[in-house]
Amino acid sequence: MNSPDIHSEKSDPNQITSLRVLFARLTWVIAGPIVLLLVTMGIASGGEGWTTGLDLTFAAVVAVMIAGRWVEHKSGEGTTFRGTAQTNDHVRRYALGLTLCGRRHLGGGQRAGQSAFCCDRRHRR
Repeated sequence: MNSPDIHSEKSDPNQITSLRVLFARLTWVIAGPIVLLLVTMGIASGGEGWTTGLDLTFAAVVAVMIAGRWVEHKSGEGTTFRGTAQTNDHVRRYALGLTLCGRRHLGGGQRAGQSAFCCDRRHRR
């Protein structure tokens, strides 16, 4: 019998074959950015200070997004937005860029919250 060896076939990088990898991809592509947007809006509108639960949530979501990208890459099924296979450089650039943008965004959200808090206090007197 000449049956094909299913273990020697490599899956197409555009095809996700595992629920774990699908969850990882949805985390860094869809859910993570949406949650970051909502948390940033909460930080900007809250005006409660420099370190709040929302700040910690923001940092945790950034970490989960980077982990999701890494899990997808290590599975061998990772792709870029254009559908090409991911490389280590793609993941490295994503992690560095997200971390730097996250720090900048977090600081901007806090400053917006602080100024809203200060303005709000002046009008209450």
